[in-house]
Amino acid sequence: MFRQLSETFDAHRRFTAFAVAATTLIAVYGLTRLEYDDLPRATFRSNDTDFARLEEAFHQFGADDVDCVFLVEADDIYTPNNVASLRRLIDEVNKIRGVESVQSLADIMTFPKRQGSKFLNTLLRPVPTKPYSLLPSLNEKGEMPTPEECLKARNSALAHPLAAQLMSEDGRATLVVARLNGGDLPIRKISPIITEMHAVISRLEHTSGLRIRLTGLAPIRSEIFESVQSESTKFICVGGLLAVAMATWMFRRVSAVFIVCISALLGAVWTIGAMGLVGEKMNIITTVLPTLVLVVGFTDAVHLMIDIRRERALGVPPREASRDALRHLGLACLLCSLTTAVGFGSLAVAQIEIIQKFGVICGLGAVFALVAVLATTPLLSGTKLGRYVQSSAEVDLPERLATALLPLVRWIVSHRRTTATVGILVTGLMSISMFMLTPSNQSTEALPTTRPSFQAIQELDRRFGGSTSAMILVDWDAPLTHDSGEVLRAIDDAQKFAETHPDVRNPISIVSLIRSLPDGRGTALENQAEQLRFVPDETVALYVRHELRRAIIRLRLQEVGSNEHLEIFDTLRTGLVALEAKHPGLHFHLTGTSVLASRNLNQMIADLAASLGSAAAIIFVVMTLGFGSFRLGLISIVPNLFPMVVTASVLVLTGRPLQMTSVIVFSICLGIAVDDTIHFINRFQRELRLDGNVDAAIIRSYRAVGSAMIMTSVVLIAGFGSLQISEMPTTRLFSGLSVLTIFAALIGDLIILPAMLSCFVPTPKLPLAPISEASLEVEAAASGAHR
Repeated sequence: MFRQLSETFDAHRRFTAFAVAATTLIAVYGLTRLEYDDLPRATFRSNDTDFARLEEAFHQFGADDVDCVFLVEADDIYTPNNVASLRRLIDEVNKIRGVESVQSLADIMTFPKRQGSKFLNTLLRPVPTKPYSLLPSLNEKGEMPTPEECLKARNSALAHPLAAQLMSEDGRATLVVARLNGGDLPIRKISPIITEMHAVISRLEHTSGLRIRLTGLAPIRSEIFESVQSESTKFICVGGLLAVAMATWMFRRVSAVFIVCISALLGAVWTIGAMGLVGEKMNIITTVLPTLVLVVGFTDAVHLMIDIRRERALGVPPREASRDALRHLGLACLLCSLTTAVGFGSLAVAQIEIIQKFGVICGLGAVFALVAVLATTPLLSGTKLGRYVQSSAEVDLPERLATALLPLVRWIVSHRRTTATVGILVTGLMSISMFMLTPSNQSTEALPTTRPSFQAIQELDRRFGGSTSAMILVDWDAPLTHDSGEVLRAIDDAQKFAETHPDVRNPISIVSLIRSLPDGRGTALENQAEQLRFVPDETVALYVRHELRRAIIRLRLQEVGSNEHLEIFDTLRTGLVALEAKHPGLHFHLTGTSVLASRNLNQMIADLAASLGSAAAIIFVVMTLGFGSFRLGLISIVPNLFPMVVTASVLVLTGRPLQMTSVIVFSICLGIAVDDTIHFINRFQRELRLDGNVDAAIIRSYRAVGSAMIMTSVVLIAGFGSLQISEMPTTRLFSGLSVLTIFAALIGDLIILPAMLSCFVPTPKLPLAPISEASLEVEAAASGAHR
């Protein structure tokens, strides 16, 4: 097949050059149309009733993922100067364009205790006395509140049921929550608002004794998105420069470096350009796509270049050498790309839309990388550039590495049983760690720990019992009303149940508002609810929508990770089911950004992890069919599994959960490990057909492709290792795990694979499989040169 393909390619070089150039121009045009998907909810969007209910709740009560939280700290919030400064902060934030509302202590009203007979008060249902704000304001003359007024307000705030989510127990910290206009706002609209908020903070901190930090989902997402954009560009450049530097170190010829790098780069350009052409936006997951496609293309391009240089050193003309490289390695490159494409394509059956698209795009990217490398590397090597990729008198780095590897491979072959047994046992034992990993995700895991917003989250957890929010929706059937005793008692029961959970803090609802009002005609909730007529409608609407027969209970939780959150949410749901049985006609639903994000992000991680199993099975089938040997398919399992179990073991030993970053590393590096395995076995089969000697074929294969495997691994380790300079924890995690997995994959392919081939591949029965005279002549010459 590849003999005919190589001859057809050689006969139509001009057409191939035109096709490559035209495809590249179209891809470059697509790059100009590429956009980033900066809608935060796109990450956990799903087509189910839970997401629809969340969107509905956001529309009715306001979204909880567009809040900007100002953490305000001082030795005492309630000094006249600090109260005045806090008032200025609230006023200035209210003036920022794009801010819909600001919630603070200034919005909470309290009533002085009523004097006189409780009996008469109950009987006459008096109008409450004039309320006052929990945050004193300047008087009519513009003077600051007195210390006495501040102390009175402070004591009221510490006792007020609605103030628990806005003021710390020691009175040294308070929250100002600014809600942005709109629902699912894109980051490009959020970022300018965040910038203006930081400007307000900077002005006030210089003129007051307050310490102010901005956090919340909206600022955190804005910071993460901007970091991803800037660092993606930066590290693509750094990675590209490193790839050029390492290729120069390997080949020392400008023409060889240019051919390898441009071949790998074109695959990435075609893939990203195709995304732009079809309108598929780049998101936080697909940012790894250029790296993935570059990795796949670069490894194949290096293998092709080494084969071309080897033949050029034997005096083969450039055009013939490039044609032979396509014939020798075409099947291996095809199998590499096919296993990668099909493996990632298995993600198309995932439950989350963003993962489905990621799998399809990665699969297409592998195909683009294959076409780009198989077309460009032989094409350019067959031109005048090919004359300078290698000289016959030059002893290059691959050849020196191949010579240095001889003692190692001879030792492996002579200790084949011991090496294979240890490899199988170690891989089997470490595979247990794969089942010990638990998925988890945090909204701040990509945020640098040095950022004020991250530190503010930590402080929120400490001072306020949690920085993450959730909601319980309470619906009721007609003819019940929001102020009926049955509805209010059900809401009260749900709030009290939530309070009993050790990980839930400060739940508030319409019942909390009612209990902040005077008693009215008695202590029964339905009697106290009559006092709601003195409360502004917009305040009541924060907790209940009587026309929709729906109320909301707001909860606060600590940022402990999606897996831990799921356990909390499961417990709450169980309790809410019991409450529905206790209160017929009422329905309870747990929702919120954290609820759906925890579920869907864990599902994304589970989908990615499950795809690894599917990919491994598919890879086994493809390699079995591609090499025409069930035995070789089985042999390839252990060296391909080895890097994954090594990485999993390190995660378990260091106490890290299974995050999206680590699963993506597994997926990427599985492709790398498979590529080297395929190239080694492909070469082994070619060498075995020369003389039928298994051990000699392993040694020759080691010399032929072992150096290429080492050099590509060194390049990848250097490229991924450069990401350690990132300030983002997830990027540094991606870098460290990638380096570890690539190194483990190299060990598996250079040590375990040869030992298993030596142990389990029998000496073929003569006559050997037919091989052409031309190929036999070149192979024999190459083998003789190696000896």
